Amino acid sequence: MTNLKAIQPLPCREPEVGRWLWALQDTVRSPMNAWKASPRRKLDRSPPYQGNSIGSLLYHIAAIEADWLYEDVLQSGFPADVADLFTHGLRDEAGLLSAVRGVVLEEHLCALDAVRARLVLAYSQFTLDEFRRPRRQPDYLVTPEWTLHHLIQHEAEHRGQIMELRNAFKAL
Repeated sequence: MTNLKAIQPLPCREPEVGRWLWALQDTVRSPMNAWKASPRRKLDRSPPYQGNSIGSLLYHIAAIEADWLYEDVLQSGFPADVADLFTHGLRDEAGLLSAVRGVVLEEHLCALDAVRARLVLAYSQFTLDEFRRPRRQPDYLVTPEWTLHHLIQHEAEHRGQIMELRNAFKAL
């Protein structure tokens, strides 16, 4: 039997949007399994070189996805229940990702799932014109289509960092 590798669009108003959402969902499939295997002590552990902990990266991934969704695409600001998921700032005084410690994996996964569910719901309602309509920000124009492209890259890059950290911690 052949293992079919094909895009299966998520149910949406527009199949094209569903394909992009499928690609975003597929980006998290393997890291979710990897993250579930990370004990709490490893979530807060700093890498042997200067860098971010797994917990800080998970927090960052969810917060950035929420920011792009609410600030750039929907241009609505965070709803109160979403804002409550993000009690740490995104960056410290030096401009580095905030160190997020003491948050259990289930809380990180809950935030990631909550933001993703809202993103999928919002995007699934877009017409193709709405999906490609630029939104004005002070310094740029951005489309929801480009935003999904960016979020896929963002998550994939951080997934690589998380996998690298997990492997480094196994070796120690």
